[in-house]
Amino acid sequence: MSIIWKALMIDFRDIQALRAFDLIACGYSAKAATISLGLSRQTVLDRLKELSESYGDGEMLVNHGRLTSSGLLFHARIRDDLGRLWQNLEDIELSAKDNEHFFSQAHSLTEISKKAVPIIQNTWRIWRETEGDFRDDRMNPILPWSMILRNVGGEWVYAVVGVNSSFSTWFGVERARKLQADGAGELTKVRATFRNTGRTYDDVIQTGAPVYHHFHVLSPRHPEKPKEWVSFQRLIVPLILGDDDMGVGNFIARTNQIEIDNLPIKGRKLLPDDLLMDEDPFENWKL
Repeated sequence: MSIIWKALMIDFRDIQALRAFDLIACGYSAKAATISLGLSRQTVLDRLKELSESYGDGEMLVNHGRLTSSGLLFHARIRDDLGRLWQNLEDIELSAKDNEHFFSQAHSLTEISKKAVPIIQNTWRIWRETEGDFRDDRMNPILPWSMILRNVGGEWVYAVVGVNSSFSTWFGVERARKLQADGAGELTKVRATFRNTGRTYDDVIQTGAPVYHHFHVLSPRHPEKPKEWVSFQRLIVPLILGDDDMGVGNFIARTNQIEIDNLPIKGRKLLPDDLLMDEDPFENWKL
């Protein structure tokens, strides 16, 4: 059995022991390891002794603050597993923190006519009328508010980032242009902010079914400023971009009009009026 899973299946004491062992293998002194782990010197020594008893085949893995020959062999054998273990633990910790900074709820497509802001309502209506064919001229009115993606080599790359899109008006037009030019390079940062977006795009293409969500998230906006709370509605639809070319349309409208069951009302941060996208931008268009 891989030691990463064996450690996770035993208890936190084993993880502490592995962390101390890995730190010493990376050149930390025993004292530095205790400080890094926030444990007493005796606790670290006890954990290392337990590790030797569990995995050392009767030999010490660490002696006088250094790896023994057995310890060096053991570390070489588990180095990759340790890297995955630390990454998994970090992901678990970040996920727990994200739960305080990320709220979302899926809504039925039938609710769009009742709960969606005008941008989403009109986009939904135009998408149905055109059957998702992006080449149809009737798509033109929603183009400035759209973010259009296509799959290139397994990565979702932005083909269009509209000048009036939520991305452009939240992060700025320059970053939107860079996103459209660089594609996958910037996309990783967007995925980190809007969790599971890539998977949703794949599902939309595979099933042909749009998805409609409400969100309230703590999002980066300016690189050198604290993150800001933002609420928005999002509609993702499959699109026909060419004869053999499918893509997705990602339409986001910032609004305080969201319904999320597990979102605490007390202390919720509302968007100021100048950041809202509640108005109907299509009122002068004959849609």
